[in-house]
Amino acid sequence: MFLGSYFQIADTAKEELVSIINEAQPEGTSMDVTNAKMQELVAHYNAHSGKPPIKKFSDIETARKRVSALAGNGKQKAKAPKKAKAVKEKKTAGSISDGVKASWADKKVAAARAIKNKVTVAGTEYSSVHTAFVALKLPLGKVIRFRAVLKEKGSAEFDGHKFKLVPAVDKK
Repeated sequence: MFLGSYFQIADTAKEELVSIINEAQPEGTSMDVTNAKMQELVAHYNAHSGKPPIKKFSDIETARKRVSALAGNGKQKAKAPKKAKAVKEKKTAGSISDGVKASWADKKVAAARAIKNKVTVAGTEYSSVHTAFVALKLPLGKVIRFRAVLKEKGSAEFDGHKFKLVPAVDKK
């Protein structure tokens, strides 16, 4: 009954209530943590932590540690809860493909992605870095990272092969 109404009162009233609770708390608020049941530990924690009440601990060891920490600090003062921060609207998490699809709406991103390049290696022209890796029997697990380096620098070397970007001719 008390805890439900606690969250409905103003912050200044909460601070007064916390100070009254602290004054009324007896000195010996410790308990036998090792023999206590989970329900008793939760009740003791909620009564003495000064934090919003919890329903349960994840496990008995966590419960014992937290209640022991309360008892270890001598008389535990209840703390006034922190003022609530403005709640940001959570965006629903979508798939990666949804994020990529949305990124195409940015004109700079769309323009950068629309640029198609071919690549030359030792005088041979390939339609893509991936195609060159396949033809040269290079490890395909390294294509994406190497392609990013190649796009940044314009030319780069991988496993003794010198790659160079060549602009692809648009066939429109």
